[in-house]
Amino acid sequence: MEERQVTVDSVTYPIPEPFMVIGTQNPISMAGTYPLPEAQLDRFMMRIKLGPLNEEETVRMEQRFLEGRLSEPVKSVLTAEEVIEMKKEVRSVNITGELMHYIARLILATFNKEEIVTGCSPRASLSLLSASLSKAYIEGRDYVIPEDIMDMARLTLPHRLELTAQAKMGRADEDKLLSDIIRSVPVPK
Repeated sequence: MEERQVTVDSVTYPIPEPFMVIGTQNPISMAGTYPLPEAQLDRFMMRIKLGPLNEEETVRMEQRFLEGRLSEPVKSVLTAEEVIEMKKEVRSVNITGELMHYIARLILATFNKEEIVTGCSPRASLSLLSASLSKAYIEGRDYVIPEDIMDMARLTLPHRLELTAQAKMGRADEDKLLSDIIRSVPVPK
């Protein structure tokens, strides 16, 4: 993913910008599949959990199935050039040194929970930073606030937490552990 290229039959093809990888993971009935190792999971910026469809969504899906179309037509809302420009603009969002230290303290706090085998990597810190800048940008601000960091930590960090066997047997949850960590780290004023 980081190399932004793909090789097929010994021929390498560069992948043009904007580059993005979206993966899916089905937590139920994973027979024949293997969980990704931590180093590969760490390459994904975020984990977004999708819950079950509600009744109306299920009926719409069923209706599309009967009509022979499994999804709605997708319309572009941005061009590739606009996405690239937005990525540049996100880099102009301001973040204070104090908030950068806050990100570092959150990352380091993942090493201090007995339920966690290994804390979050430096890549996790960079993902949290990028996501926080992006959230501020999307919300129309040119500066990051602590809530941006806390909100984005809930999306960028849980899949990077490797739980101990004992924690897994006790049905510990990465999201809850992360919430505990966020509560334990003092928020800059």
